[in-house]
Amino acid sequence: MYFQGQYPGGFGKADIYRSRWINSSFAKPENLGRVINSDFHEGDVLIAPDESYLIVNTKRPKGFGKGDLFISFQKDDGSWTPLINMEKPINSSGTDYCPMLSPDGKYLFFTSTRSGNGDI
Repeated sequence: MYFQGQYPGGFGKADIYRSRWINSSFAKPENLGRVINSDFHEGDVLIAPDESYLIVNTKRPKGFGKGDLFISFQKDDGSWTPLINMEKPINSSGTDYCPMLSPDGKYLFFTSTRSGNGDI
């Protein structure tokens, strides 16, 4: 399970964590580290069904708006690539957040305030 949390020892205002399912219960949450988390706020994490990539909402310098979607890919050794801004047309001058996949994995849905409201 991947989620946003605020725990002592985190890097920013909110970080992305993972808790593995082991022996019929969730293990202690693990912070995904500096490659994913920053001094800023990371949240709204989407993890691919095969865990090959994740998408998060964060506001970082050189972004397009008030919050952008960034993507990271899991490497063969289980580590993550640095977050990459998904740029336009995904991101806008508004806030782009809450990414979700269609059940078949072919479509990315997200909420955006680009038109003034939080539309999907």
